[in-house]
Amino acid sequence: MAATKFVLLCCWVLILFARISEQYTWYNRVSDIDVDCVQCNMRQLGILNTCKEPAQRHNCSGCIKTLTRIKIKDSGYLYGDYTTSEVVSRYCMRPGATRAKKEGCYKHANNGGFTVQCFCYTHNCNSPASNSTRESWS
Repeated sequence: MAATKFVLLCCWVLILFARISEQYTWYNRVSDIDVDCVQCNMRQLGILNTCKEPAQRHNCSGCIKTLTRIKIKDSGYLYGDYTTSEVVSRYCMRPGATRAKKEGCYKHANNGGFTVQCFCYTHNCNSPASNSTRESWS
């Protein structure tokens, strides 16, 4: 019985080590990337940069496109109707970014709706014209 528990523990440790090693290898690969990204709907040095006139950023380690959609229970809710608010933001990840993820979209619930963050690693992949993340936003 003790031998079985020891073997299971060793297997679990090996699997955990393999996952950490894979993530570390992937992260090191990402930090070497040098791409251009669109950046908008954020404040930088106190200045708001809207998506009507997005900034072009260089020397990024990756790009992020974020969609946040929430349902608002305003005066129309008296009749059962929600108002929906949607915000799209685009970011340049700088080398050394600690929240980088593998390429793809990640959806999670928020208070009254959801947020989708899409990570990509090619030139201008987070631009409005890019199809790299659009299909994951439904």
